[in-house]
Amino acid sequence: MPPVTTTTTSSPTHPRQTGDERPRRGLTALGSGKGRPGGKRMKFLVTATPIVPLTDAAVMDKLTDWMREQQQAGRITMAYGLVGGGGCSVMDVATLDELHELTALGPIGAYLSFDIRPLIELDTSFAMGREQLSA
Repeated sequence: MPPVTTTTTSSPTHPRQTGDERPRRGLTALGSGKGRPGGKRMKFLVTATPIVPLTDAAVMDKLTDWMREQQQAGRITMAYGLVGGGGCSVMDVATLDELHELTALGPIGAYLSFDIRPLIELDTSFAMGREQLSA
């Protein structure tokens, strides 16, 4: 069997490679621990796909109760099951630590694979797009 080869590419225009130390927006601003400046929260689209089939009704009951608790607390603002298995939700968190607790450290996190994407308000996204077009 041939050896596995990995290739890493780098971009010389990446701010960290050019010495640009400007404050960052997004995930690096979210950080961990204390949360975002001004106590702002950030929303993430979290898609969970089972790694192994859930066959225990007690585990499903525990997940159902946990999801309801998170919805009542405002940490999960929307949740849906996916046709074919798994689910997705919008999680509203102040820190990456909190996001990690809700996903990987949740009651069945060890049985799921997660795809996590930061969300931006639609009007903000449109405004930023218009700024780019006029620049």
